[in-house]
Amino acid sequence: MIKKEILMQPNNIIKGKYTCTALENKLFYKILFNAQKQNKDSSKYTCMLTRDDFKDVFKNNNDLTQKNINDMLITLHQTILEFDYIDKDTKGLITYKSGLIGESKYIHDGDIYEINLHEILYKHITDFLQMQKVGNGYTPLNLELLFRFKGAYTQRLYTFFRLWSRENKTVEVKYKLENLRYYLKLESDMYPEYKVFKQKLLKRALNEINEKGNMKVEIKEELRKNRKINEIVFLVQDHETRKYFDKKVDDKEYIKKPVINEISATDEIIDFYVPNKKLFTQKTLNDFMKEFCTYDFKDINYKKALQESILITLEQDNEEKIKVKAYSYFKKTLTNKLSKIKSTSNKHIPKVKTRFHNINQTFNNYSPDELEKILKESQRDKFK
Repeated sequence: MIKKEILMQPNNIIKGKYTCTALENKLFYKILFNAQKQNKDSSKYTCMLTRDDFKDVFKNNNDLTQKNINDMLITLHQTILEFDYIDKDTKGLITYKSGLIGESKYIHDGDIYEINLHEILYKHITDFLQMQKVGNGYTPLNLELLFRFKGAYTQRLYTFFRLWSRENKTVEVKYKLENLRYYLKLESDMYPEYKVFKQKLLKRALNEINEKGNMKVEIKEELRKNRKINEIVFLVQDHETRKYFDKKVDDKEYIKKPVINEISATDEIIDFYVPNKKLFTQKTLNDFMKEFCTYDFKDINYKKALQESILITLEQDNEEKIKVKAYSYFKKTLTNKLSKIKSTSNKHIPKVKTRFHNINQTFNNYSPDELEKILKESQRDKFK
């Protein structure tokens, strides 16, 4: 691949459930990329692959036979992909299940393969505006980099980390063990014990990512529940850019650009708890979830800092929600409070006078549950 091939992969498909070999996965990504690049807004949900396209998958020319290609396409057709999405009409949650690809045709004149995709999958890949309306973001994947990985699990885990990474920044990414097993479609008898899962699958994948992936990943913490590993906290430092094209690039020459990895209230962030969502607008909620997704607001101290920041911001602007014009003030307030928590847990919180009280009191006098009650009482109509 001489020219960079960047697949804008929908986040919910990254978290989709399916299993296949590394070669099959490469071909699937290649098909999705071509579907994006060749999209002509037609009613045909197809893409074309030339012999050269298959050369990116089959590095050994001796393997590039019509029989091998046909066998792999049949396997993709029979492999089930499962992912959740929000229906644009009902706004309800739908679980999609179908083959990775539909039927395929070989066009002898031209030595070209025509690949059909399911309508829902095709629209997820190509209809960026509609997908973003229902809160589904996209993550940029450099196929040249992704195709370096020899392990299928390495390819999938890389996309899981890429989903939440920030360029040249170290972030914490948390995954429940059961979620990782679900996404990778591991049966109960495959690596049933965590120590085997870690040794045989996880460590091998992390070693390959660290060696070839322009990304550094390490396990920071393994959290237990009922004496068993329940959640894994990773430290991820991604050196791969998230912006591949400058403004001079002609969209028609490539693909219609979506907003990259735009997070919304309907896009599940793994174990990222947001209390008081209704006190944000959709835009400010998106910004908050994007910028503070590395914090665990289930933690009593972080939750309290968040609630205090919301109260202060609402008082400042005398508003019922945190709107765009107030978000910078809210962000600064919350950032300061979180910094204080990190530096010391015993630091005094200054007194703040608000319209919710007749006299000066400190938020320190309130528990998170009491602050929750104050917020709900003050914004009663938002919780009907």
